[in-house]
Amino acid sequence: MRHLLFVISSAVVVTACGVEPLLVKNVSAAVERGTHLVRVSYDLSNEADEPAYVTLDAQTNGISIGWDKFRTLGGDVTRLADPRPVACGTGRSLTWNAPLDWPGQRVDNVTFRVLAHHTNGIARIPGVYMKIDLSGGAEAASYPVTYSFAGPDLTDTNSYAKGTLWMRCIGPAAFQMGAQPDDPGRDISGKEYLHTVTLTKAFYIGVFDVTEYQYRQVMGAIPKESIAKGDVYPVSACSYDILRGTTYQWPASDKVEADTFIGRLRAKAGLEGLDLPTEAQWEYACRAGTATSLYNGHTAYDNADVWQQSIAWFRPNASIGKGRQPIGRRAPNNWGLYDMLGNVYEPVLDWFADDIRAYTRDPVGPATGTRRILRSGASGGVDWNWVRSSWRLSWPASSAHDSLGVRLALTID
Repeated sequence: MRHLLFVISSAVVVTACGVEPLLVKNVSAAVERGTHLVRVSYDLSNEADEPAYVTLDAQTNGISIGWDKFRTLGGDVTRLADPRPVACGTGRSLTWNAPLDWPGQRVDNVTFRVLAHHTNGIARIPGVYMKIDLSGGAEAASYPVTYSFAGPDLTDTNSYAKGTLWMRCIGPAAFQMGAQPDDPGRDISGKEYLHTVTLTKAFYIGVFDVTEYQYRQVMGAIPKESIAKGDVYPVSACSYDILRGTTYQWPASDKVEADTFIGRLRAKAGLEGLDLPTEAQWEYACRAGTATSLYNGHTAYDNADVWQQSIAWFRPNASIGKGRQPIGRRAPNNWGLYDMLGNVYEPVLDWFADDIRAYTRDPVGPATGTRRILRSGASGGVDWNWVRSSWRLSWPASSAHDSLGVRLALTID
């Protein structure tokens, strides 16, 4: 004997431009009398018949009860213990043992949402999101790493900007790197030549820039050249050498000095490959399926006051004297990454070269060089031209300007 739950809903799924949307439809839920086992049915469709990672969310009064409550999910659903995608089709179903996972709570006034996440071509991963717990601070012996298919809660600043470093999985793909010929901001010297790049490995990349609070949790203090602005502001003065050290030089070696920011994170989180992204990884993640100069599908000249300022902090909307702004306050790209353009410059691994068209498959850039690369464009950038997905700047590895932030990455081998 079953009765319908009080509220039932489906999910709105955000997808990349050019990627067929995943549609969750015909969601219904019921709870068995006596056992209080929750049963949910739904249809999952996609024009490309693409499988998806499917998760369940439950809310009371608009607040999620938390991902950790769903330990006994079964059926057509993705579980952390067995993170397999679900095939498209009608009549998909899942079950949840609410009394066991959420004892003493009523489920007849809960809003259930079925969420579908693109796999990005990855058959099996621990979770769309990886979370590094920094709450133990600089003296902690370790930083626990957990995984989730649910993204950060933007209403909880302590979660996403302080105690936890959030990273999102991006799948392998080929994409057009560089500026389109008709991009009005294209660097006329040829530094943004358009070419096809293939990334054969998935990688995690930071959902946000690292904040001052998070940097202190690892190092005990922000870099000495940094001008403190507040816990939830992106940390600054993060030169390439401060982040990785000078002993080892990418790409000849992927090692970093043990007492650097990345070195300490690697050791305490047990993530040996944690690093800066390569330039190609950064641009692919920034674009999130777009080919336009801005990752919201527009060009910087296309009503710039609306389209550019809605996604990026830069000089016209972060005037001189204000500079860096709190993370996560501008619209994210289609993969849920924030502040990929504007706010702070972001160092990447590669040595700088004017023409990188020869580097097309899992590129790591030139073998040697004299200057590294910055991407993103900062809040103090000269104009809109510096705040585009293909914009790139050569920069001394040792220079620790106050506008340099950091976004982390981890390649999945």
